[in-house]
Amino acid sequence: MMFEVLSEEHTRQLYQFEVENKAWFESFIAPREASFYTIEGVSSHIQQSIVSFVSTQMLPLVLVSEGQIIARANLRAICRESKSAEVGYRVAKQHTGKGVASLCLAKLISEAELRFDQLRLSAKVLDNNPASRRVLEKHLFQLSTYTPNFMLFNEREIGCTLMERSCELAKANSKL
Repeated sequence: MMFEVLSEEHTRQLYQFEVENKAWFESFIAPREASFYTIEGVSSHIQQSIVSFVSTQMLPLVLVSEGQIIARANLRAICRESKSAEVGYRVAKQHTGKGVASLCLAKLISEAELRFDQLRLSAKVLDNNPASRRVLEKHLFQLSTYTPNFMLFNEREIGCTLMERSCELAKANSKL
């Protein structure tokens, strides 16, 4: 397994990853636009990600194993002034429960510290995804705010927790 920065070379692999896992992802998060699920839609998404990467607003990574994308991991909303960024990841259904999400988050934390000197990372996790929340907690993310009835999902109101990780605090805790 190897992390790679998302590029146009990943178009077909990313298309396959997204289409094969569409139902799985949509069981946890709102669906993407239908136009995304085409080669052109994925290509456009990659081009937008590259523009954001070049301007250091985003770090879009894919985790590749045996020529296939098995996970995505992104740093978004990178702000050098406030030394903050948002983390996000999605793992192919067949690779859940194998530590892949934890591997993705560890990589994002490392990249945030090394590339961008980020000291504060945040992540949003919906109530319907306790596994993701456990991964965040394992990596020393703590509850910041909770919004009940954050969104209507599958005809049900669900809440959202904003979790944050201070890299300085996490380093201090790891030395205890």
